[in-house]
Parts: sequence; C-alpha cells; structure tokens
Amino acid sequence: MNLLIIEDEPTIAEVLEESLTMVGHTCFRAADLKEAELILEREPIDGITLDNLLPGGRGIFWLTRLSTLRPDLVGRTVVFTGARLSRFELDVAERYKVPVLEKPVDLPQLAETLAGLQKQ
Repeated sequence: MNLLIIEDEPTIAEVLEESLTMVGHTCFRAADLKEAELILEREPIDGITLDNLLPGGRGIFWLTRLSTLRPDLVGRTVVFTGARLSRFELDVAERYKVPVLEKPVDLPQLAETLAGLQKQ
C-alpha cells in the first residue's frame, strides 16, 4: 500500500515511516496539508495517516477538501490526535467514517487499522 504520512513532527513522521515500511508499505511524507496535496497530485497514494494538529489547520477539517480532491481516499484515512477532539471534530470523523487514533501511536493498532482499510 502506498501511504501518505501527513505529520509535522519529524521524529513522529520518521518512526511512522520506518515502522510502516518494515511491514511492506511504501511511504511518502508531508509536513503540512499544502505539501500533502502536491504529493497527492503526483503519486499513486492508497491510504493516508493524518495528524489532526498541523500548521495552518486541523487535519480532520481537511477531510472535506480531500473528499473533492480524492474521494477514494477519505475512507482510507486514519487521523491521529494528541489532544481530545471536540464534539464537532468527532462528528466530522463519524461523517467520513474515519478512524481516530490517539498519540502516542500504538504501532500494532495502526497496522491493524490500515489492514482493515486495505480490505475496503
């Protein structure tokens, strides 16, 4: 699976990339949503890991934009958060049927969640 890791913290992005590569995924990294959109234009992405707190905005709200850019990827996105989501953010996650995982990321749980997305 070709995964786009959208994470502004380099250490976390590196750990995610190394871990996901070890289980057979090809990873692309973006530090913000603008960079993510550029990658989506040029790479064959199959799934996304999306940090919720990013420079310039909340990842969860970017799902609306993603639904117009690449609607096929909305249901193949996992959101990470280090802070409790608001009721509105939880409603957005529910609307798009996006799993939300808490940081620090439990790598076996992430692998299991991604495996579930691959079957969709």
